[in-house]
Amino acid sequence: MIPEIANIILQFAVYQAETPGYALEVQQVLPYDYVPGMVRACLSASALEKAMESSFRFDSGEQSLWNMRYQVYRGAQTSISLKKASLGVKGMAILRLLMSVPSHRVTEIDISCTHFGNKGAQALATMLTATPPRSSLMSLIICWSSIGLLGGLALAAATYPPRFKVLRFVGVFLSEKGVRILASNLPPSLSVLEISSARFSDPGAADLASHLPRLQHLTELRLSSNLIGDAGIRALAAHFPRSLTVLDLFENNFGSEGIRALAEHLPTTLIQLRFSGKTVDDESALRLAAWMPPTLLLLIIVRGLAEGCGKEAVRRAWASEERVGGELRFY
Repeated sequence: MIPEIANIILQFAVYQAETPGYALEVQQVLPYDYVPGMVRACLSASALEKAMESSFRFDSGEQSLWNMRYQVYRGAQTSISLKKASLGVKGMAILRLLMSVPSHRVTEIDISCTHFGNKGAQALATMLTATPPRSSLMSLIICWSSIGLLGGLALAAATYPPRFKVLRFVGVFLSEKGVRILASNLPPSLSVLEISSARFSDPGAADLASHLPRLQHLTELRLSSNLIGDAGIRALAAHFPRSLTVLDLFENNFGSEGIRALAEHLPTTLIQLRFSGKTVDDESALRLAAWMPPTLLLLIIVRGLAEGCGKEAVRRAWASEERVGGELRFY
């Protein structure tokens, strides 16, 4: 009778996990103290644990979450990394349970190179919105996890904790609409923002730019591999926070006009700058060279600058005696 009782509970939990909304009555991943008293009276902790584990087939991501659950309950787990792990619906349900524990101290979740998909993204968005305002969570990284527009829009509309510091979306399909929604939800405490390979262009860049003044603590902004043209760069440049130290605009569609806007508005606090786009004329390159502060330590220009007086001016500006160290790269 003991295994049968355990299996009834576990089967009920699986049924709940597979229903729309991914609500989960998660007796199967709760510590022993959380199991209903009727079952505790019949099973020892080790017997219940064995029955639970034998009733589920976890893939690598779900197994990782299963293994770390006690660390989270004890408050000893501060980072959940699921890089290159396959994370399914059950895994997302376990993650939601772990993050609902009042005593958890998890500050970072990294879901990179998984098969997370739209359903996983929607479940994660629900979890974020339900996260208590005083949550310790400060960093979310999602890279190349098979998230399409539906999942991207769900993540964009999620509510992020007020203490949030780092948000990296790479390969999350947001489009103009998703960027507009996400920009309005960004917490002012954010210090690192990456929206790369998100398939947005000038309208999305303009929407993001209108919210940059709220992000007074932003030090790193990465918008590589999108479709941002000159108009989008102009809008962004006019609102760059003075706190910015890293800017990545690699693989976009702006040219000379965008470079002139950057040269006019880039903060002198910048330490790293990377960009590539269309061909840049000498006049625009000369303006960029005139802007370059001695504090700039890494400048990467991929395509765009043809050999000429503009490119030579950039080299001379980089060779300034005031600059200590650093690296200039042309590709």
